Amino acid sequence: MGNDRALGNALRHFRELSGLTQTEVADITELSQSTISRFEDGDNWPCKETTFRLCYVYGITLLDLFDFVIDDLRNLPSWALEIHVVNLEQEKKDEITEND
Repeated sequence: MGNDRALGNALRHFRELSGLTQTEVADITELSQSTISRFEDGDNWPCKETTFRLCYVYGITLLDLFDFVIDDLRNLPSWALEIHVVNLEQEKKDEITEND
């Protein structure tokens, strides 16, 4: 549950940074305010599609969000790990290309 809290803190941070209330985010995403609150309190993980929607609303990338919770990869959902691994592979390819 510790990483759920970290994700919730990250979601709250980016929502507040974007200047939106939970109610405004709920209206934009067509979720309830209580659902947004549960995500931010770390009680629930948003599904992949909802996480993408929240990132879009906050004007961030999924990787920006996971930078807050990357300390313990074991607790990330499998779809998040897959995205993280793909990103790491792309960064490595980019690094190799730059060095050629």
